[in-house]
Amino acid sequence: MTSKNTKNIGSKISHVLATFFYVGYIPKMPGTAASFITMILVYFLPVLPIMYSLLIVSVILGCGVIVSGYLEKESGIKDPAIIVIDEVAGMWLALLFTPKTIIWYLIAFGLFRFFDIYKPYPISIPDKFMTGGWGIMLDDILAGLATGVIILFFVY
Repeated sequence: MTSKNTKNIGSKISHVLATFFYVGYIPKMPGTAASFITMILVYFLPVLPIMYSLLIVSVILGCGVIVSGYLEKESGIKDPAIIVIDEVAGMWLALLFTPKTIIWYLIAFGLFRFFDIYKPYPISIPDKFMTGGWGIMLDDILAGLATGVIILFFVY
């Protein structure tokens, strides 16, 4: 009985985190919604030293690998649309390089969504060749890095 309860709790925690507190269940464009909510959240947080911000993204990435892999396995669907923790990690990473103004945040949001949806090379590599949590998370991390590099190029 204990193992069933533990599995149930693990499943519930995975659903809550992988869906970014159920944002992934929004019927239309859950990834866009999660990216937008992340953008707003980060905008209103105080500016943190880069090491703390990288630590936050790393924790989201590590947690995301575990819970998204679990949810993918449980559902039997490759990268189910309800998993949006990858968008949270990628968008947060993109915003690390972005000046904290509304216009730059909106530009970063648009670029990130472009890279996440269309997955130009090399962003498409993890999606094509990896499964499980790493496959789900890494394309969004690459989309966030690509966005950040472009923002850095234009700002600095």
